Amino acid sequence: MHLIIENYELTGFLEGTLSTPPRFVTSPEGSLVPNSEASAFVQQNRLLASWLISPISPSLLPSFTDALMACDVWNTATWLFAAVTGAKLSRIRHDLHSLKKGTLSISQYVAKIQNICILIEAFGSQISEVEKVEVVLASLTLEFDVVLTIAFFSIETLPFQQLVDVLLEYETRLTRAVQDLPLQANLVESALSSTLMEPSRGGCSSFGSRGRGFKSHIQC
Repeated sequence: MHLIIENYELTGFLEGTLSTPPRFVTSPEGSLVPNSEASAFVQQNRLLASWLISPISPSLLPSFTDALMACDVWNTATWLFAAVTGAKLSRIRHDLHSLKKGTLSISQYVAKIQNICILIEAFGSQISEVEKVEVVLASLTLEFDVVLTIAFFSIETLPFQQLVDVLLEYETRLTRAVQDLPLQANLVESALSSTLMEPSRGGCSSFGSRGRGFKSHIQC
């Protein structure tokens, strides 16, 4: 809206810097007559005010009851927008610091954090690298305790991207370890089965040879 208003050179209406022409002027005959410039000024001003107020939410319209001119509408809208923006920004920041990793992967978790940070920056606020790092570390699950310990005892705060890279690498190693466990268990089970069931060189299993070599004797 501001760009359109500037393009049509109507900024003075918003700022209230344009002086309203006198309602009456002296005619050539010396009598006072209505000033057509004043009528055009008021008409243009109120048309601009009507255009500005048209996209306003119905719930906010009561705040514009006394706003008759464009500058009144603009000032009221600016004040309301600042108040609404502040409330939204506080809520978004709360959402950022309340974010939980849960079952999300590191990539998904970091993506959520990044998206919220972009939204905050769109409101004109900034998120520092230190704050991002704090948010990431705050909700890590127990399997990342090693990374948390390193970060806690680190002399300097890890850069955000470096922390993300460390977490991604650590998550990859955890995933590989979990995937390798069933394979290792199967290998151990196969080895045990082979040891127990494979015939010995004499043609008998280790347990079988002992069983067939044993004879009971009846004692009299």
